Formats: sequence, structure tokens, C-alpha cells
Amino acid sequence: MVIGALTVIGLCFGSFVNALVWRLKEKKNWINDRSECINCHHKLSAIDLIPVVSWLLLLGKCRYCGQKISALYPTIEVLLSLLYVASYVWWPNAIQGISIIIFSLWLLTITGLVALALYDFKWMI
Repeated sequence: MVIGALTVIGLCFGSFVNALVWRLKEKKNWINDRSECINCHHKLSAIDLIPVVSWLLLLGKCRYCGQKISALYPTIEVLLSLLYVASYVWWPNAIQGISIIIFSLWLLTITGLVALALYDFKWMI
């Protein structure tokens, strides 16, 4: 049950990291702006934003312009999901009480580090 929830949460935060990194580079509002195709700039609908699933169903292409979408997007989503699950599996203490807060901070730290690594990987700045 917990592993399934962490898998889904990890996929969603992986999707967020992908959007965050692109929006920071483009100097867009990372909280309020809607996701868009990086090629045609069409605003994406909710069905286009399901982590990994949408990319697979669309065969790695934009629904609107047909341009290829990098496999890096679902890779980051899956990576973060795996890191969340691995963190839970190898967490040294029972996750209860104050440990829940510490574990949550750990997951946020992992998310931030993946975002930094992705930003550096994509733009080498």
C-alpha cells in the first residue's frame, strides 16, 4: 500500500521536476503557468500530463504538433519514483511519529537534488 502510494507520488513529483526545470530556464512562473509543448507551445490538457502513461500512449510525440518528446521526461519520472520507493524500503527506522517528518524532508531533498541534476544535465550551467 505504502509502496504503491510512493510510486504514484514519485511519478507526480518527477513530472513536476520536469516542468520546474523547463520553466526556470525559460523564466516562467513555475507555480501558476500551465504546461505546454516545448515545440508548438500548445497548452497541454490533463490527459497529456499523466506521468509516463501519456508519453507511452502518444508514442513519445506531441498530440498537437507531432514533434518528438524526449525520453528524458518519463525517465526522470520513473527515476524519482524508484528513489522514493528505495528510500522507503531502506529507511533505517520505522516511519512513524517524528520519523514521518524526517522521511518527508528526505523525499523533498531527493526531489530538489534531482531537479538540480536535471537542470545541470540539460543546460550545463
